Amino acid sequence: MNATTNVSKPSCWESFKQNTAPCKEWAIKITKIACAVLLAFASGWLVYTLLNPVGWSVLLVPMAALIVGQLACDYLGLRSEAAKPIAPPAPPVVLPPGAPRGMVNGTWTHCWMNALMQMIIATPATREALLASQTDGLKPFGDFIRGYERALKEGLSVVPQEYADSKALEAHFTKLIASSGIFAGRQNDLPEAWAAIHALLSDDFKRPMMQITQFVAPRSKNWPELVHRNHEEKIAPTCHLQVPLIPGKPFDKLMDAHFNVQEDMGHYLDMRNIRYYNQSAVLRFAEAPPLLWIELKRYNFIGGKTQKVSDDVVIPETYQLPLYRDPPAPYQIAACAIHKGATDNGGHYTAFVKGRDGKWYEVSDTNVRQVEQAEFEKARQQAYLIQYARV
Repeated sequence: MNATTNVSKPSCWESFKQNTAPCKEWAIKITKIACAVLLAFASGWLVYTLLNPVGWSVLLVPMAALIVGQLACDYLGLRSEAAKPIAPPAPPVVLPPGAPRGMVNGTWTHCWMNALMQMIIATPATREALLASQTDGLKPFGDFIRGYERALKEGLSVVPQEYADSKALEAHFTKLIASSGIFAGRQNDLPEAWAAIHALLSDDFKRPMMQITQFVAPRSKNWPELVHRNHEEKIAPTCHLQVPLIPGKPFDKLMDAHFNVQEDMGHYLDMRNIRYYNQSAVLRFAEAPPLLWIELKRYNFIGGKTQKVSDDVVIPETYQLPLYRDPPAPYQIAACAIHKGATDNGGHYTAFVKGRDGKWYEVSDTNVRQVEQAEFEKARQQAYLIQYARV
């Protein structure tokens, strides 16, 4: 005699759990149908009110609403009897060992900070400097980088918040450069954030600049010839250049205009009763800094409003930095950040960095993808902040 196996009948709750997908699907369908019918009735009644018909024409309102509702259901594909199967979850993203890791945008407003930190971490010099710093202003950045390195070592594609707290780092930025307008809820200015870090970096990354001003005395009875006099002045060390973006000018012309100021007749020197008028000024680095950060000022503030200059600028792969006495120093592009949007109160920042495997990547918060050289060359025409490394 064969043994009989008793199979218990599943409970209502277990049956519900086994049929979760169809229930959810039908709940969505019913909601959409109700919305479509209500909108159809509202639109039909609005037409009736505007036309103000009389008599039997009032029946046209529900009829029109019913027809519009049916059409809306057909358009939305809600008349299918069978529940659609739920698509399987996407497989986890696996990045190469040398690729950069994504960063969480916890408040949806600090993509600027993620892009800046990607540029900093991608450069060994700044990365190691912030890791070694123990000053109150720079230590939080070192802690953030340590969390990033931990995620990279463990092979994670996105840096967890418990490893590197982006919200805490944004709060630190807020305290660090509150005078620059950085506050929660705004699309903050990435170059201003970098300027705050740059101010705290040691002079190992910066080099002094020399300003050579040429003064000219106009011709007179006592001085039939032009008299020239040069004045040299050392400026504070830096590696951050703020270059105005003039529409239509290529990159080399923009840099030339930054380093060579012409015909500023508003200043003069009075020496031995001779008034020397300021005709030109030349800026030169006394020595080549290890890194060169170039900010293309794409925003103009006119009448209390922000206007963005969206012109493309061809950013060269290499750049020759003019020096005070030595020959020009060669540099190669190391990273850049771009801003997608019309104003500084909206849009999105992304960074293009070279991974530790030597390949170029675009990093947009948690999304990381490899890009080819041609795509990077085209994308960096909209660069907002550019980093060059000394070759």
